Amino acid sequence: MKAIAALLALLMLCTPAAAQDVLGRSMIDGRRVELLSDGTWRFSEPSPSAGCANVAADIFFCGSYRNWRPTNSAATDFDAMFRHSDRLYGGMIYEEVGSLAGIDYDYMISVALDNVAHAAGTSPDMVPILDIMDIEVSDLPAQTIIYAGKVNNLGVVYANTFVIRENDVTQILTWEITRDYTEKHSNMHADFLANTRYEKEATDAH
Repeated sequence: MKAIAALLALLMLCTPAAAQDVLGRSMIDGRRVELLSDGTWRFSEPSPSAGCANVAADIFFCGSYRNWRPTNSAATDFDAMFRHSDRLYGGMIYEEVGSLAGIDYDYMISVALDNVAHAAGTSPDMVPILDIMDIEVSDLPAQTIIYAGKVNNLGVVYANTFVIRENDVTQILTWEITRDYTEKHSNMHADFLANTRYEKEATDAH
């Protein structure tokens, strides 16, 4: 407590700021506190993303290690990849271009279908689309497309969710080695999305 008192006294000698401005942070009994411009202090509220993995920008993944083990994404286009099992994986691709540059759901769907068609050695119009649905991720509007493809002759089903903001877009994917969109995959994709956090609100999303 003496250290806190000394720090508060020092802060009071500084140029006054607006009421209740946070001038610094410290610890009391292992808890983080904020030092305020009026000479008082308060316990900090924990961030909703405390203890989560920062994927990119203000995007965090908070899934449990038991369900989603991080894997090496260095040789891929993914900003983060996770393994649920030998058959089911998840990942995120973040790009700093968004709705202000003309990015919309139709464009992202065409990109996703082009990629899976290329991997399967076919054309995008031959890729089976199993479902398209409007949802929310971390209170932001989003759209999910479910589609199927092949990788090295193995059937793969993808659940790909797009979150588009003014200046960025994120693909939040899960994929399973199978020929059908299983209930297990659906539940795990929902879990992956529920554990994705955006700390800033979107000003525009399509």
